[in-house]
Formats: sequence, C-alpha cells, structure tokens
Amino acid sequence: MNAPKVTTYTAREYGAVTLDVRVNVGSVRVIVEDREYAEVTLTSADGNDAGARAVERTTIDDHGDHLAVRVPNLEASTARQHFGGVTQVVGHNAGIVVGVVYGDMVSFGSMSGGTVVGAVVTGGVGPLVDIVARLPLGSSLLAETVSASVGTGGALLRAVVETVSGAVHLDTVAAPDLSTVSGRITIDRLIGDGFAKTISGGITVAATDRCHLHAESVSGSIRVTGPIALSAHTVSGRVLNY
Repeated sequence: MNAPKVTTYTAREYGAVTLDVRVNVGSVRVIVEDREYAEVTLTSADGNDAGARAVERTTIDDHGDHLAVRVPNLEASTARQHFGGVTQVVGHNAGIVVGVVYGDMVSFGSMSGGTVVGAVVTGGVGPLVDIVARLPLGSSLLAETVSASVGTGGALLRAVVETVSGAVHLDTVAAPDLSTVSGRITIDRLIGDGFAKTISGGITVAATDRCHLHAESVSGSIRVTGPIALSAHTVSGRVLNY
C-alpha cells in the first residue's frame, strides 16, 4: 500500500487572505489563528493512487490576498471504478422529491409550491483529498465541494460554501452564505448577518450577540439559539428558536 501524498504551500504575501477552494471528495479544514502567512497542506488518502495524483496536479494560484486551490477530478470511468454511480432520491410529504447524482457539474433547481427540488451532477466524482489551511486573522473562505466536508476553527470574516452532501461546520463567522442539498449546516457562533439554505439537511446556529439569520430548508429542521433575529422558511421541517 502506498503512503499518503502530502504537499504544503505557504503564501507569498503577508496577512489575511481569501482562501478559495474547490474539491469534490475528501475534507476541507480551515484554522484561523495569529500567524503571518497562510499555509495550505494537501494529503491524499492512505493507499489512494488517484488521490496522490490529484495532490500532485492540484493548482494553487497566489494573487496577494486571494489564494485559489483547485483539486482536479478523476475521469468519469476512473470515478465509477472507485466509487460507483451514486444516486440519492429522497421523498417527503406533499410529493416533494429531491434527487442528487454525483459528478462534475452541479445544477440546482426548485419549483416554489410545486413538487420537485433537485440537484444534478454528472461525470466523475473525484479522488479523496484532505485539505488543511492555516490562515491569518481576518481571513475569509470560499469553498465548493460535492461530498467533501468543510470545518473551521477560529473566526472567519466571511464564509461562502456550496456543497451537495458535505457537512458544513463553522466555528465563528461574521458573514456566512451557506448552501447544501443534503449536508448538515452548523454554526457554533454567528457574529453578524448570515444566510443558510439546505434541502434535506438540518441547520443549527448559535449566537451570543444580536445578529440576523435567513434560513431556508425543504425538509430539514432549523434550530437557532441565542439573540438571533430569525427569518426562516421550511416546507416540512421544524423551526425551533430557543
């Protein structure tokens, strides 16, 4: 079995950055701390040759305060060999159907008051790659994944995350804009105004200071704790405001 492939990149410029990550499968972990330069480490899964190749071919574009990380996908045939075709269909009350087909291209659609809400992804899924980024204080995050989870530690100025089935768990954030199909969204401490949208995943947000959250779901529950001015909409999920 081959050892994991590991590579680390250190930003050229000093200070806060916007980390812009695109990866299909694996995980994204962001740690915001008192440091001078952003650092990104990519690791392939143990024994995963496709992941090792993806780490080697990952591109990192460093443009001062913007750090773009792009992990390449597998070819469709290779993805099927490693993962098979994954199709998820969830039925709920009122005839709502949620469909997800994992792959390269994502398109979201909805019919308000109607019967179909869906996301379609075609092509290859992608190799398993874990990303750990250590960012200076005042940094922000942009992330797009298919099933890769996104987690953070420390305070982000802004977080824009789109994923199909990956879970999103943010520690502290001032301006989140989060969207999933079936992944759960969790914010431990909201310190500004935010937006969270999911179809079948739940949304859980806590705050200690006054802030505003706009939350939408189809069948997932919405739970908030603390002095949050909540604007919420759900079709069949519960809304709980403590």
